[in-house]
Amino acid sequence: MLRPSGARVTEQAEVLTDRYKEALRFAADLHHGQLRKSTRVAYLSHLLSVSALVIEQEGSETEAIAGLLHDAIEDQGANYQSEVPGGRSGREALKAAIKERFGQEVLDIVERCTDDEYLPPGLIAEKGSPEEWRTRKSAYLQRLRESEHGGALLVSCADKLHNARAILTDYELHLSLIHISEPTRPFTLSRMPSSA
Repeated sequence: MLRPSGARVTEQAEVLTDRYKEALRFAADLHHGQLRKSTRVAYLSHLLSVSALVIEQEGSETEAIAGLLHDAIEDQGANYQSEVPGGRSGREALKAAIKERFGQEVLDIVERCTDDEYLPPGLIAEKGSPEEWRTRKSAYLQRLRESEHGGALLVSCADKLHNARAILTDYELHLSLIHISEPTRPFTLSRMPSSA
């Protein structure tokens, strides 16, 4: 079970409300056209999976909504434009929209799950470099350790679990393309002979 030890487990399942439906539409609009890395799979599938894992672990509706929005700031913050004519744009506007629509608690969880929110002032290396990645992930993990919000840990674990499953699926798919023709020769990428 992903839920942190000592967390409250309710006797009766929480029903998802129209607030969840609104968050689903909001996430779908934010990530419209975005694909999972190196695939043709809609990114929304990842957000749905994370939210589903949260629900399956008896997470609250608030935590399930945060699961849908956990990558919003990081992936779409720079491109966000408020729907209000003449409205603000960018990360801060997206944070304000999340808070206004879904509440402070959802925003708190989403911010804790946004790993580039934790970068120390002044990047030490170019974004995407191994050094930057290590700094960003270390700061992210430290903030999760310090967090008293079990929902952030639940959403983060659901995110990492779904990412691990996707990596395993990719590995299995690509492994099926590897055919070793002879034990003494290097392998070549080709379709495996069918067993039929």
